[in-house]
Amino acid sequence: YDCVDVNVLPVPSTDIWGSGGGQAGYNRIDHCQFIDGYDNFAMAGTCIGIDADEDITACNNVCNAAAGCDAIQVVQTKLDKRVTDAGVWAGTDHVPASCPKTKAFVCYGVKQGTPKVGPTYSISSDPEDPVFYHSCFKKSTGWRFNQRCEECPQTTIEPGWVFGRDCISCNEMRINAANPSVIPKWDFVSSPDQCRHCDNQG
Repeated sequence: YDCVDVNVLPVPSTDIWGSGGGQAGYNRIDHCQFIDGYDNFAMAGTCIGIDADEDITACNNVCNAAAGCDAIQVVQTKLDKRVTDAGVWAGTDHVPASCPKTKAFVCYGVKQGTPKVGPTYSISSDPEDPVFYHSCFKKSTGWRFNQRCEECPQTTIEPGWVFGRDCISCNEMRINAANPSVIPKWDFVSSPDQCRHCDNQG
């Protein structure tokens, strides 16, 4: 799919297309796993363990030091009970063998494969799928515009909090949305009856 973000300026544009060279970073994709079956896919650098309260800083250092690394894969080490109860996955079979399994998450650099069609990753909206709890961070090329739009609204994409009959807390949703370098958490509340629209909670 192609998507274009358009800002309608209150004055004529002096820099319609912008130019490369702005600050580069990572685009976070939730509930995501890079597809290792594609041609040219490879793990890049060392797989490391990270704690639940860490961001991707250490992972970024691993990727920057590895030749050909253009993305980061973050994998939740311990499977959620919803996954194990489904009876398909158990233990740490979903974690690459070269990764430590003593911390809440592991991360490793990735050289993305060549897709036959579509993106280089898969996304799952099913909390019974391990991929639901993983995150992808793709390197993005900086792009800048020499004309500022003071009146253009800032766009924030909420990562979601309701998945089927289950939901995470509104507080956790806001933490997930606060910083694009944070590793999102998907800890469901104990009862679906607790699920409320977060916009109604201030």
